[in-house]
Amino acid sequence: MYTYGKSGTAKHKAIGDMALIAFYYLLRVGEYTRESTNRTRTQQFRVTDITFWNNNTILDKTLPLATLLHTCTAATLNIDNQKNGKRNQSIHHEAKQGETCPVKALIRRIHHILLHTSNGNTIISTYFANPSGRVLRATDINSAIKAAVIRLGLRTYGFNPDQISSHSLRAGGAMALHLNHQSSATIRLMGRWSSDTFLDYIHSQIAAFSTGLSSAMSKNILFNNIGFQKITSPIVTNAA
Repeated sequence: MYTYGKSGTAKHKAIGDMALIAFYYLLRVGEYTRESTNRTRTQQFRVTDITFWNNNTILDKTLPLATLLHTCTAATLNIDNQKNGKRNQSIHHEAKQGETCPVKALIRRIHHILLHTSNGNTIISTYFANPSGRVLRATDINSAIKAAVIRLGLRTYGFNPDQISSHSLRAGGAMALHLNHQSSATIRLMGRWSSDTFLDYIHSQIAAFSTGLSSAMSKNILFNNIGFQKITSPIVTNAA
């Protein structure tokens, strides 16, 4: 998805960066795109909700792009309100090496927005192809993800573009954490789930789950059956 946003229009760059951010921060699509109707109480993330860090020091978001990319070590998304009604929560990630860093994607988003407006309430998926600016919609993310599946040849790995959507970024992030042996508690916290409903996103059909299981099940392990058994006569007598 990042290749989708490395070049091209301002909209394409916004889609590429937002796909990275949504995956790593396990975002619901309604938390960063604008819907045609406001049917939920979810508040989209705005410029003012983002905090950039250099270790324990908060960085000024208006610093030059090169400075932020070089000095920012982590970024926090502060949640005012969300779908499950919980308020005043935060999601935090450290910067990492490589082009798929979610912190660098956030820096690019905020820098792009602040080049055109100082309004802190601007939604982070806003892109400026003209002075007024536009906000990405869920359909923009859906279309881009389906196109990426086709372009990357992922159908040969069993991914059907018709079954992929914007929600796949949040579900895929949870799956990535699970496959990399992160605890259920960590996944719940990162995804802000109040229960184990995130388990709905853990797909048992992924081959990685069964790696080595047949070999493990073939090991001959001696054991005693300690379940209750009715004994009618002693098995071992006292030799004395």
